[in-house]
Amino acid sequence: MKMKIVADDRIPYLQGALEKFAEVKYIAGAKISAEDMRDADVLITRTRTKVNRELLEGSQVKLVVTATIGHDHIDKDYLKEKGIIWKNCPGCNSGSVATFIASLLATMMSDYQFEPKGKTFGLIGCGNVGKRVKRVAEAMGMKVLVNDPPREREEGSEQFCDLSDLLEQSDIISIHVPFYKEGEFKTLELMDDENLSKMKKDAWIVNSSRGGIILEKDLKKYLDQGKINAVLDVWDEEPKIDLELMKMCKVVSSHIAGYSVDGKANGTSMSVRHIAEFFDLDLKTWQATNLPLENKKIQVKSGRDGLIEALKEAYDIKEDDEKLRFTPENFEMNRGQYEAHRDLANYEFVGDEINCKMIKAMMPEAVIKRNV
Repeated sequence: MKMKIVADDRIPYLQGALEKFAEVKYIAGAKISAEDMRDADVLITRTRTKVNRELLEGSQVKLVVTATIGHDHIDKDYLKEKGIIWKNCPGCNSGSVATFIASLLATMMSDYQFEPKGKTFGLIGCGNVGKRVKRVAEAMGMKVLVNDPPREREEGSEQFCDLSDLLEQSDIISIHVPFYKEGEFKTLELMDDENLSKMKKDAWIVNSSRGGIILEKDLKKYLDQGKINAVLDVWDEEPKIDLELMKMCKVVSSHIAGYSVDGKANGTSMSVRHIAEFFDLDLKTWQATNLPLENKKIQVKSGRDGLIEALKEAYDIKEDDEKLRFTPENFEMNRGQYEAHRDLANYEFVGDEINCKMIKAMMPEAVIKRNV
């Protein structure tokens, strides 16, 4: 008998990959039920499915794979108790988030007269995603301060910064930490009144990590007072977001910072390979194919405006901002039916040498060619 797999029907490029080896049932993530899981061997999910005792008790599930970096939707203690293995996809959308930050910086330059060069960029969390974001900030001429207590414990304090110092010195703060509700490295409500109060006046805080890391009621106080600026991609109580808070933010989006074509495809590819390794299937090098928007060429003009224009042509964050502002009730639909862009790494940049070198420094995989 073939194994049985239940999969979130919004995981792209998955259909057809596993059918040779398994019977695959595709269901909307929020609607996957205990009855669906009863005779399943594998669950492939995203963050909208709560993987817990209620869902899996009495099932024969052996493996849970989430096609995401985040895994706070998985009750890992319960899975351990039942001997169920779980896997996530660390780093799958790191290029996507780096592209999101590059576009944000371009928007800050064009719409808010922000000049990155010489400014300080505070990075809270420097794992797979944070490392890519750090490269973008440095390429734009910014000094980067890094706070990452788990890495600091392992590697020593030389390259890391105390959180208070980072908050006090940074012109932009970007959050890229796992969502831990408790424990030594708890990140739930990390940015509360005490820490928000330490930020420089007019500094920017960006959260594309998880809702709940910033305490929204405290953030609203500082935004209302005009002390700081905020960019939010993630929210408490998604998809029912705080509309008052949304209006206070400079840039907003529907939890899509990691939703590039490449980020989605990487998550799917890693998920299939996790299953292949677990069950010893001939799919251990499987890669999603036939991705849209392949090999687009972008002409790069000289100067500050040329750089802004090129970054926005690759991905314009304002389009996602407008979608959320005009139709916040469509938060989940905007996310589920997202018309994804490609990462900067997928484009071919041709033109001004200085700006092309800067883009290459942001994303070394990007193709740079001389203007002919």
